[in-house]
Amino acid sequence: MKCKACGHEYADNLKNCPHCGCAKDASCPPYVSCPRCGTVMPARRKECPGCGLAITPQNA
Repeated sequence: MKCKACGHEYADNLKNCPHCGCAKDASCPPYVSCPRCGTVMPARRKECPGCGLAITPQNA
């Protein structure tokens, strides 16, 4: 299966993309903004390049 947010290929039996954390049936945006500093970045990023905050699907 191909992730709708980051394009990463992963196994069909997984619920979330192992690369960006987007749920299989969700339509995650391809870009997210950091809740701390507002930096806009690709959804596949795991850490904000502006402030270093760890980015998860729950806080993006």
